[in-house]
Amino acid sequence: MPTTVFAHIGLPKTGTTHLQALLYANRGAFEQQGTTVVGRHRMHFDAASEITGARGRRTGEIPSGRWVKVVRAVEKVTTPQAVFSSERYSLARPPGARTLVETLCDSSADAEVHVIVTLRDLVAAEPSAWQEYVKNGGTRSWPEFCAAGVADPDELRRRRRVRRLFAAWPEVLPPEHLHVVTVPPPGCPHGLLFERFCSVLGVDPAAMDTLEGRANSSLDFVATEMLRRVNARRPRLPVPVQRAEIKKFLANGALSRRDVRIRPALSGEALALARAENEWVTERLRSGGHDVVGDLADLHGDHPDAPASYDVPAEDLLDAALEAVALLATRSAERGAAERGTVERPRGRAKVTGLLGREG
Repeated sequence: MPTTVFAHIGLPKTGTTHLQALLYANRGAFEQQGTTVVGRHRMHFDAASEITGARGRRTGEIPSGRWVKVVRAVEKVTTPQAVFSSERYSLARPPGARTLVETLCDSSADAEVHVIVTLRDLVAAEPSAWQEYVKNGGTRSWPEFCAAGVADPDELRRRRRVRRLFAAWPEVLPPEHLHVVTVPPPGCPHGLLFERFCSVLGVDPAAMDTLEGRANSSLDFVATEMLRRVNARRPRLPVPVQRAEIKKFLANGALSRRDVRIRPALSGEALALARAENEWVTERLRSGGHDVVGDLADLHGDHPDAPASYDVPAEDLLDAALEAVALLATRSAERGAAERGTVERPRGRAKVTGLLGREG
């Protein structure tokens, strides 16, 4: 059993996918520095769902018997430290947070539990949150998404989970055991977030392979709006289909390589609300005695002005839609060939988009 266990709990849209990829790709390097990376995504998604009481979108049920598997895996660790990561744990309220901390401590009287939170400027995070919402089947336009936050500020706070964080974890942890890593603003060195994360663990990121780290893909506004309109025009797809075909293949795959020409940005009341929430978080961190890694100024970055209009020309939407159809048709043909045992090598995006008279 390790003497120190670190639980990285997100928050959403704060580089968690990127950090998890680096953790998993560098298990050996972490272990050589005395830190074992425990489990993978599915293991912790189910365990976090159990202790937070969160129902799965696919099954509608709360898993059982999954958290104890995490505890047993941690008990088998032979290095001085262990670390695991899932933003699903950030859904915890005080009872769930207490379960996580107390069961890990009960496994070894000497174990210290620390929680790592990655935190991002809310103004910068909201456009990413809308894009993720659309990838998962959402139908609100960007202006509607912003208006919903203004009409119900608690909706925005629930989405970011920051206030839930401060309601749960300080109740069960000493202040210095809650480590807040701020996400660097655009323009900073690419590896800075990982360096800050590693500094909490006391490991040297220079010994790591950072080529495997991946961030969630970013769609351009036109492709996101096209997918949103697709979501609105047909019955909701089953979760596995939405995830495989729309989110992973189109949104996080082929369509994410389109040039970004329009970026959504907060404005008006939505901008004021997000900035006020950033101020609330900053004051809470200043007075809370928590370990802040990075700079609180990262939560108050420069913000681009919103475009004059979010009206997308019909020809641009058509272009994105035709590209998606061509990609899905090619994917379907490749699947059919695989089933017949006559698989051909994929021709690449440039070949596919050539059907539309464009180069990749």
